[in-house]
Amino acid sequence: MRRRTRLFAWRVSRKSQAFNRAEGGAVLAWLAILVPVLLGLGTLAVDMSRLFSLQTQLQNAADALALSGAAELNGSSTSITRSTNAVNNLVVNNQRFGANGIGQVAVSSIRFMQTLPASDATAISNANLTTDPTLARYVEVQVSPVSMNFILPFFSGVANATTGARATAGLCEALCQSTPMFICNPWEGSGMTLQQAANDPAQLRRLVDLKAGGGGNNQYSAGNYGYLQPIANGASALEHAIAQVTPASCAAMQDGVSVRPGQVNSADRGFNVRFDDYAGNLNSAKNDPNYRPARDVMSFPRDTCFANNTCSPLGSAGSRIGAGDWDFVGYMQTNHSGITAATIGGVTYTINYSAHTFAPASQRPSRYSVYRWEIDTNHIPPAGVPNSYTGGGLSDNPDRRILYVAVLNCQSLTQQGLLTGGNSGPAVPPIAYARFFLTEETNGDVYGEFNGIVEPGSDNGILHELVQLYR
Repeated sequence: MRRRTRLFAWRVSRKSQAFNRAEGGAVLAWLAILVPVLLGLGTLAVDMSRLFSLQTQLQNAADALALSGAAELNGSSTSITRSTNAVNNLVVNNQRFGANGIGQVAVSSIRFMQTLPASDATAISNANLTTDPTLARYVEVQVSPVSMNFILPFFSGVANATTGARATAGLCEALCQSTPMFICNPWEGSGMTLQQAANDPAQLRRLVDLKAGGGGNNQYSAGNYGYLQPIANGASALEHAIAQVTPASCAAMQDGVSVRPGQVNSADRGFNVRFDDYAGNLNSAKNDPNYRPARDVMSFPRDTCFANNTCSPLGSAGSRIGAGDWDFVGYMQTNHSGITAATIGGVTYTINYSAHTFAPASQRPSRYSVYRWEIDTNHIPPAGVPNSYTGGGLSDNPDRRILYVAVLNCQSLTQQGLLTGGNSGPAVPPIAYARFFLTEETNGDVYGEFNGIVEPGSDNGILHELVQLYR
């Protein structure tokens, strides 16, 4: 009996020890602890991924809207209106993770800037903003925030999250093969914009003394007569940049241009190469196609006010811009006296040399249109045919009588302290590049007839546009 009792006690003891050592049920305990944690982390990861995707979709939408708006900021009087319309109507973007399901991304605000802070970390201030369409260079688009519901909010303690986006884009324009010259905007503060002037035939034939000799009132600002700094330094570099068919230069309008002080008398020779006149160190270039003259090198009369110094001022410069009343009949009588009727610039003119009149009298042609008529109808006078150049055939691509000149709002730049003398001044932004028809050889003064502004796609594509994101 005692033996059976001991055997029973031994068996109970062995089972108790085996039970204490058993580990099979531990998995269930760990699962009970870890499954909720893993499920919460997984759900949170999915929610964060959805939130990140929502923010990416909103940012992509803001980027696309800003780029569409920036493409319209070409400095015209309607640029802000067109940019706003493009942002609101041109591009449609959807988001897929909002609390209300798939929906269109909405625009909450649009701002236009003429400048940006030097650092992306610096917020845009009122000093950067503008409502002037001719000065707007950048557009900022902010899209309306969108909320997203979390899948299992009790795990994170947050039921939803909201995200938004904004983007800033600008239109960068670069003009290649430009003439290293600038001019103060003749229409600044006049009530007429440069773009309006470019579409007015009466403005298009006005003669401008782009660069006047001497000092005093002939300066646009202290020491500045109308030249820009080419890529290389020195008077010779400026002379060659003016003389060459394809100068090695491209100027980005948003980056600004650097004015070059001084009269630089030797630059006259660069202009005169275009008239088949090779002098000084350019005498050896008469057989170089990169220094070819124009097909027609005739000189044209000035506007009447230049004879008595009564022309309109140009910026701070004195008598510099004429009224476009050049002597069309006198020029035709001297060079084409046998022609009494001609279609010039799409208008048919009849000329009465004895009465010194022409009809229609209200539509005086520009000098440039007469120049083109001479070339296109084979009426170049003998004096207008180049005979010094020996470098091969002549071409109108590009037209050697056309100067591409940066136009500056000098009054505004002076008020801001940006248009200063010397080489140390900051780069200044042109509002556009204008075409001027070079009317005569240069002897201290550079005379050009206003011929419009350079638009994208015109003038053999020398104006390049790049729309890009800035922040």
